Amino acid sequence: REEPDIVHAHNWIYASFLPLKGLSGARLVVTLHDYGLVCAKKNFMHLGANLCSGPAPAKCLPCATGHYGAVKAAATSLGNWASSFAARRVVDRFIAVSHAVARHTGLTQGRAPYDVIPNFVPDDVEVLGPEDACLRGLPGSEFILFVGDLTRLKGIDVLLQAYASLERAPQLVLVGRRVADTPTEFPPNVLVFNMWPHSAIMHAWRRSLFGVLPSVGPEACATVIMEAMASGKAVVATDIGGMPDIVDHGETGLLVPSGDAQALANAMQTLLEDRALLARLEAT
Repeated sequence: REEPDIVHAHNWIYASFLPLKGLSGARLVVTLHDYGLVCAKKNFMHLGANLCSGPAPAKCLPCATGHYGAVKAAATSLGNWASSFAARRVVDRFIAVSHAVARHTGLTQGRAPYDVIPNFVPDDVEVLGPEDACLRGLPGSEFILFVGDLTRLKGIDVLLQAYASLERAPQLVLVGRRVADTPTEFPPNVLVFNMWPHSAIMHAWRRSLFGVLPSVGPEACATVIMEAMASGKAVVATDIGGMPDIVDHGETGLLVPSGDAQALANAMQTLLEDRALLARLEAT
């Protein structure tokens, strides 16, 4: 029989330990990798369209219903409210993976002790093995790379609009999962691939000119950005969620307002035209 001194739980799994905490005597540390402490959908986007201003039953239940359906939304929302209320009173310390997670989940306004500790990528993430066959579809010349679900929440629509306005642009490569709101058609100079093995994605980062992550939702802690940087690539990202924690604007990449296609286009055009700046961002 194990009798741990400390239990470290991640996201919603902490709720399974709450009834046992008083009996076990163990201290409970909870790492929040998303906004699930206050959001039944975990993404902190109201009705899937706008950054949420904060939890409230009148907002949360209709929002969750649109995502889960009425029955599951009611169960998920009620369970989440109850466990969140209890967690703030019995969890010994929270860890948020970004300042945005700490802020939007209310840790910064509450009494519960917390730290902000970002996720990380392994030291050997950039170690490359044999090239996968899927890489043969990549352009032989320069290209801009996006990796992630091909959704509006990830900013695909904004990215395509911004890319269309670029001058003398290299090809745009999108690697990700198609979902319900993925565009049905893409311009001929945009190459779209389904999700690849992780090793292939790391090879693709090495070959790319720079990366772009135009999310309109508050990414908690974007691993994609860290993997691009580990591959020595600059990134253009939006200034929402945890991305400002990772990207130091003008030093390791460029940040633009979320949902602003013109600002995104301007940032990408800057890196295309100012190769000295691109090289400096890559070297930082």
